[in-house]
Amino acid sequence: MNRLVRYCISAGIATAVLLFVASFEIDLFSIVAIPIVYAATTSLILAHKEEWYESVRADKSDETRKTGAIGGGVGAFTLFSLSEISVAAVVTGFVLLSFGMAIFAADVAVRRRS
Repeated sequence: MNRLVRYCISAGIATAVLLFVASFEIDLFSIVAIPIVYAATTSLILAHKEEWYESVRADKSDETRKTGAIGGGVGAFTLFSLSEISVAAVVTGFVLLSFGMAIFAADVAVRRRS
């Protein structure tokens, strides 16, 4: 995907998420953190979407399902805990979990090329 198109899509998604959070609350944390993290995560996902899809559609062995269940449980507990703080914290927590997966997909892509 063209880099300019990828950055425009990322900026649009980051702006949309910021406007969503701003409808509930607005503070300096929301204005600074959410657009930066969402834009970076979206850009990484778009740049390495093949590796992202492969990691999500991996084999369905028992070990893979167990790892997925543990990751899902930790993610759900984290987001539930953050929901006690604020909407901005939940939105940022979700994107940080996604950012970790996007970094993994980018790392897989780099290792394949070398």
